[in-house]
Amino acid sequence: MLISSGLAKGFWAEAASTTAYLINMSPSSSIGFKTPQELWTGEPPNLEHLGVLGCAAYAHQSEGKLEPRAVKCMMLGYPEGVKGYRLWVLGVQGIKIINSRNVVFNESEMPCLKQKIEETNKSETEKSIQTEVKLTRLNSPTPGNDENEPIHHENEIEIEIEIEIETEIEIETELEEVTELQDNIEPVEVEHFNDQPPNQDYQLTRDRGRRQIRPNPRYESLNLTDFALVSGEALEQIEPASYEEAVNGKCSENWLKAMQEEMKSLMENKTWKLVNKLKDHRIV
Repeated sequence: MLISSGLAKGFWAEAASTTAYLINMSPSSSIGFKTPQELWTGEPPNLEHLGVLGCAAYAHQSEGKLEPRAVKCMMLGYPEGVKGYRLWVLGVQGIKIINSRNVVFNESEMPCLKQKIEETNKSETEKSIQTEVKLTRLNSPTPGNDENEPIHHENEIEIEIEIEIETEIEIETELEEVTELQDNIEPVEVEHFNDQPPNQDYQLTRDRGRRQIRPNPRYESLNLTDFALVSGEALEQIEPASYEEAVNGKCSENWLKAMQEEMKSLMENKTWKLVNKLKDHRIV
């Protein structure tokens, strides 16, 4: 399963868990060609949700209206105790594994297997051809010897040299192309704009100076004395906390008048009903 999916050996736990999951959903001759899940739950398993380990998967996400609707992942199996799929998010730094239920699979694409094939093709393309060249070093003839006299090769040395020739680079062809391009280049006349006389009427614009900020005159009369008077007036208008404080305070007449108006309004609207106080009842 790891080989067919192209996953590394470090994912052996995911492969083992997926294998056990598939065995529980596969029929066996030892149990009457039934599945272990059918014997456990009493119902045949649903196989429509099964996917291929290591295939490309697109998990739905809703991070924002301008973000992609799905993120590309790779299937790693099925999470334990949760409905959905265990996915490895691709294109992010490090390893990010998520669980998702809303997933669309592309079982014809194996991301890890595809990456291995591309790396293999790249390494084969970059291989160099090794060629063995034999060189022979000869002694120079001594003066006075006849030209027709054969030369004795006393110090013949065979040297094997490995020359690496890149299959994709042809130096001679590139040099010929550069030479042809240089021959076809025609001189072009260039106009020198620096010879024109400078414009004497040009004026450099300057930034406008920063204006002076002045305080609003309406706030000049404010001071700490005014603040203290306003605060003292607010403290004097504190509402009483009880009936006794309202009746015995400075504004007792106003409070009594307000109470009478409130009682009159309640009676007219029949908000409350006056009854005798009962012993075991709480009455407002």
